[in-house]
Amino acid sequence: MSEKKRKMIITGLYRGIIAVMLEHDRPVTIDIIGETNLLTGNIYLAKVQNIITNISAAFVEIDQGRKCFLPLDHLKPEQVLRCGDEILIQITKDSIGEKAPECTCRLSISGRYCVASYPDIRKGVSSKLGKEEKSKLKNLLETLPIQKTGLIIRTNAAECLQNPVLLEALKQEAQSLSETMEQMITKAAYMPAGTRLYSPSPAYCKRLMQVDFDDLQDIITDISSVHEELLRFAQQIPALNNKIRFYQDPMLSLGKLYRIDSLIQDATSRKVWLKSGGYLIFDQTEALTVIDVNSGKSSKQKSVHKSKVYEQINHEAALEIAQQIRLRNISGIILIDFINMETKEQDLKLLDILSDSIKSDPVQTDVIDMTVLGLVEMTRKKTENDLVTQLKMNVPNTTT
Repeated sequence: MSEKKRKMIITGLYRGIIAVMLEHDRPVTIDIIGETNLLTGNIYLAKVQNIITNISAAFVEIDQGRKCFLPLDHLKPEQVLRCGDEILIQITKDSIGEKAPECTCRLSISGRYCVASYPDIRKGVSSKLGKEEKSKLKNLLETLPIQKTGLIIRTNAAECLQNPVLLEALKQEAQSLSETMEQMITKAAYMPAGTRLYSPSPAYCKRLMQVDFDDLQDIITDISSVHEELLRFAQQIPALNNKIRFYQDPMLSLGKLYRIDSLIQDATSRKVWLKSGGYLIFDQTEALTVIDVNSGKSSKQKSVHKSKVYEQINHEAALEIAQQIRLRNISGIILIDFINMETKEQDLKLLDILSDSIKSDPVQTDVIDMTVLGLVEMTRKKTENDLVTQLKMNVPNTTT
């Protein structure tokens, strides 16, 4: 068995919690969980307050009179919405500034191996799986007694095919998610508008569902409530039972031990240095993110070697950019200005390296192409706020 290389550190950060996934002591993901981002994933019985036809959207009210923004293109074609209607919605995006949280009528509940859905009751398997894996899991799917909800078997389920214990865990999870969804829908018929019917596992638990447990060494926290939540979570996933640690040392806090403040500072810095002496510049706007690759100290190399040096810097930059995009949770349109190279073959090789390096990202990320001006176009699906926004929402006086 290979040496375990991942750790998750969960500790306090001002009014919230920070969860850092480390790989060989380098951060891969950072999640900040605070009072302002506790809605995403929650499912409510909401009441329609206002319908705005010119933007094809509605505002619905959940608990404590909070308003949420509902795009009407999320509805079924035959569904007609009226003010006063009570509908099931799920929060997809937390509020930012004065903007209301966004929601959808397409409900889903995720586990490590499966996703249950409603009102979409289709069943299927992840498109990322190989042909043979798809075939085996489709056959398994047909044996599951699930009729009233949809069910998608995730890519992670491939690890279950050669392990009878994990295969049984997959079946149990599928049944449990489906039953949870059915019970929630039944309960909604008897509850008042605004009732919260479901809350997902905390962000750190969801992050754990994305990793290979064989690569996970420890999950360490110094927060007793988090420790208890992790133990409850591990009851569903036996592979985690011996990996959870409660840290207690009055002389050195967990945050200081793992230099959490420094990790945050590095992960939000505009400049990122490369080992070659080059560096990256990150500029985020509302419309897109621009990443500039600079030769830096390497520009002092003799001109006869510059072509090769620039190619090496670009290759290193491509690998680093893939990690930084995931770490910073950058989404939307991304433009990368690599150092200009001499041949088309060099450009194609660079695009291949970048495409390969983003494959480990669980969030859908695509390298589109290189423009005539030499800019590489990428897109990354938005699933939650980027790290800088999370900090601004949860950490006072953040100026990053």
